Amino acid sequence: MQNSKKASSRLHLAIAVGGIYGTFLYFGILQEKLYRTDYGNTGDKFRFSWTVIFFQALFSWITAKSINTFYYKQKKSSFPRKLQIEIAAFYALSMFGSNQALKFIPYVVQALMKSSKVLSVMLVSKFAGTETFSKMQYFSGLLITTGIVIFNLLEKDKKNGKHTQSISIIGLILLLVSLFSDGMTSSKQSEARNKYKPSMFEMMESSNIYAILFAFLYGVGSFELIPAVQYLWNYPECFTDLVILAIMGTIGQCFVYFTIIYFNSFMLSVITTTRKFFTVISSILIFGYEISGFQWMSIILVFIGVGMELFEGKHGKEEKKQSNLSQEQHRMQSLEGTSTKDAPKVENKQKRNGLGKHMREAAREKRE
Repeated sequence: MQNSKKASSRLHLAIAVGGIYGTFLYFGILQEKLYRTDYGNTGDKFRFSWTVIFFQALFSWITAKSINTFYYKQKKSSFPRKLQIEIAAFYALSMFGSNQALKFIPYVVQALMKSSKVLSVMLVSKFAGTETFSKMQYFSGLLITTGIVIFNLLEKDKKNGKHTQSISIIGLILLLVSLFSDGMTSSKQSEARNKYKPSMFEMMESSNIYAILFAFLYGVGSFELIPAVQYLWNYPECFTDLVILAIMGTIGQCFVYFTIIYFNSFMLSVITTTRKFFTVISSILIFGYEISGFQWMSIILVFIGVGMELFEGKHGKEEKKQSNLSQEQHRMQSLEGTSTKDAPKVENKQKRNGLGKHMREAAREKRE
């Protein structure tokens, strides 16, 4: 029985990692193509980041809504609308902050700061009180973040040299907002998962319906709605790329919510943060690129950190289960003890009730 549970957990982990790595690898390629391609050969490149959020949220909502309605026959979400709005708002704010920051800072700075997503998720979830982490998990998060930052910093310097684009305080603020929103999204998702036990598609539907609204309102408020429609109308190839990107994002979201339901938001942050890192490692191994000693050290740090998290996650679950079982046994023993202690009182009460009943019947017979 225990072996089958372990095998099932390993299968779930393999599905989560394989699904997220596979779909978002292609998603990243498509996203880079979308922003870099000069569709009209006029220098007017795609710049409407909110449409990426809008179409991805729209396709994700349609997918989840269809499955919940026609397969699960579900009519209403199990967790409050306020929580649904909070998850959607922080999710949209995270994507918006990350994308908009690239207008003010170099990509290398954005990549380095987003590498600390694991720590931001841990710290925000801790202060919000939705998740608790062991000392080993904090240490593993620090190792993963340090390893990825060192590797990215050395890799970008090796390829491009020092960046020439100036660093704006606005860009740094946007990145900090994005990191905080990552943490809050994870925290709120953990709250929904722990309190209301929603299914993966229920959480996916509830989160995306409001993300559609937020993205549309931003398009209207920024006066980019009509220019975006005109751009996509003039360049059908761009619209096709945007739709394919949204489809891949929707498939990726299925694996994201699968990970949240079967594991937790922290495990999700570890998988998504290390995805780009392991993609680069694969490229280096396949094409035989040169790698420095410090980069090998950073790779070892990340592997140690991930290994520690997997070990802690496995044993932490077992310890928590054992603790809950012990608490339940103690509670049952206390109830049994109370019942035994109160037994004479109950018996005396029953005797008094029986005596009172007998006296009332005798008085009634005397009157008759």
